[in-house]
Amino acid sequence: MYRFALLLTLIFGIIIFPSIIFAKSQQKNILQKRVVVNAMEYPWSTIGRLNVGGRGHCTGVMVSEYHVLTAAHCLYDRKAGRWLAPMELHFIPGYQFDEYKIHSPVKSYITPPNFKPEEKPSLRIIETDWALLRLTKSIGLETGWLRLSILTRNIRKRIQKKQSVLFSSGYRAGAPHAQTVDVNCQHFQELEGVDVIVHQCFLQRGDSGSPLLLYDREQITIVGINVVGLISNSGGVKGYVGAVNILRLYPKKDRKNIEPGIKKFDFLWNTGSLTKPQHKVPAIFN
Repeated sequence: MYRFALLLTLIFGIIIFPSIIFAKSQQKNILQKRVVVNAMEYPWSTIGRLNVGGRGHCTGVMVSEYHVLTAAHCLYDRKAGRWLAPMELHFIPGYQFDEYKIHSPVKSYITPPNFKPEEKPSLRIIETDWALLRLTKSIGLETGWLRLSILTRNIRKRIQKKQSVLFSSGYRAGAPHAQTVDVNCQHFQELEGVDVIVHQCFLQRGDSGSPLLLYDREQITIVGINVVGLISNSGGVKGYVGAVNILRLYPKKDRKNIEPGIKKFDFLWNTGSLTKPQHKVPAIFN
């Protein structure tokens, strides 16, 4: 179906995989600059560094007072060939330039049973590359958290008309001690037959597990989990990102391959995602 090959660069490797490519008019330079934000202010306070056993970091986002959503491959040590123990993980939301006020160890986590970290990456592996962490502390009461939402037809139309914005925020390798945002994820595609979104925000190592966010009608929600970087090998430098479509976790969709056990996490879709008064619209969107 697709005539172009993309070079898929995961946190832990490089493979060639057939996928889709955007029109040339939609392509942008992979070196697109990102904006540093105040990580201690909402909604950026919901996003944090997931420190992984002293061997690196990923990004995660608060989705309840106790829970963090991130990428499953962040929790797997490929060199040792094992899953990391919860005690080896530590989540620090609102981290900025070596300063932080809130943090929590990880008590437990779940990953999809059909995610195979040792297998050669594919679209089927990408769509199962998510993990839900349970923290030991209810730090979401201090940071706030974000709910999940789906890219409906009406929302997609508003994005095309630039009435709504797709963006991403995380702790990339190029700036590991600062939270940086890219608000240029507008050119995107939901791939058919798999729960994967391909978009054009600029992400690096360390961004794995960061949320693909939607700003729509003065509300910010999570529509994807960034898990893989894509670079076109058809000529030129063109950056793409593969994200788990949050539809994968939707508890009411009538599909046989819905993630086992995820229905008990209906709270992820609640509209009341903040325990604090409504925050102002981030200045980045004004």
